[in-house]
Amino acid sequence: MASLKKLKQTTAQWGYLHRSANGQLLRLKKSAEEMDKKLGDMRRKKK
Repeated sequence: MASLKKLKQTTAQWGYLHRSANGQLLRLKKSAEEMDKKLGDMRRKKK
């Protein structure tokens, strides 16, 4: 039983880590897209 409890704790921690990692990836992707947009605007203005 003790091992089952520990397993549940570990999976809960993994789930939390996975969610936070996914959130960070989404934020990074969003900021990268925003940077691309800004760079594109700058290129258009130069032309």
